[in-house]
Amino acid sequence: MAETFYWFLNMNIVASLCGLVILLLRLIRRIPRRLICWLWLIPALRVLLPFGVGGRWGSFGLVGLLSRVWGRPARITGLPDAIITNYVQAASSYDPLTFREAWQFKVFTWGGLIWIILACALVLAFGILYGITMREIKDARPQEGRRGVYLSDKITGPALYGIVRPRIVLPEGMEESPQLEHVLLHEETHRRRLDNLRRAAAFALTALCWFNPLAWLFLKCFLADLELACDEQVLVRLGEEKKKAYALALVSQAEQKNLFASAFGGAAIRVRVERILSWKRMSLLACLALGAFAAVLAWFLLTDPTGGVR
Repeated sequence: MAETFYWFLNMNIVASLCGLVILLLRLIRRIPRRLICWLWLIPALRVLLPFGVGGRWGSFGLVGLLSRVWGRPARITGLPDAIITNYVQAASSYDPLTFREAWQFKVFTWGGLIWIILACALVLAFGILYGITMREIKDARPQEGRRGVYLSDKITGPALYGIVRPRIVLPEGMEESPQLEHVLLHEETHRRRLDNLRRAAAFALTALCWFNPLAWLFLKCFLADLELACDEQVLVRLGEEKKKAYALALVSQAEQKNLFASAFGGAAIRVRVERILSWKRMSLLACLALGAFAAVLAWFLLTDPTGGVR
């Protein structure tokens, strides 16, 4: 347990550094949120995998550059070309892991136990809240003529509920709304993008990293990016000429915040409206440039040095 928790702390440090890079990129308005959502996968991988992708030029990646001034890399037994970068540096040897002082072993052992217990408790709490959320709309009735769309008198705003078989649930009376088509298009886009599954995975990963305050900040930003990315995808289908109508539909809906549902009005309305009204279709050249930038960034954040470690 002590060794597992020790290396998980190191993985959190690397993941946090990668997440801070993504936060900086979010400040650049021209970068689509659809791309940002995929880039959030990088810190997720760094916190789940004990090592990055090795390569000849790994020394020029983020971890390789940091290793020159902070952290001592250690090899993984059985994987000669993979190393773990050690930022905590509380051990005297690493194969097997041996702490410098006996009290350090006790601290990491008890810390690991507390980490696992609270992580399991959070996952259980999320599961219970999810069950309560789904129970609220279990009596929703199907809307005639629309497959996968339901009506319920227990909700105040439209949303996509469920993970395995998500369904769109509208408040009673909304089937006659003039904004219905825009609302359904938004929720259907959430369903195609598997956004509810992404949300659940993000909650589970944050529960695993509950002791890291940056993990909760990353979760908040990721959830906001999911909504903005969905808006962008809708606008791609609608076109620039209909973006004002889509923004009006968004404003007309009451804001509904739910942890386990993708709500049409469930994010910062002002930010979403501003981005919708300023949205422009990207050129092919811009898409290619962003794709190349994302590939280089992924290489920079995911590669680890494999040489020079004994």
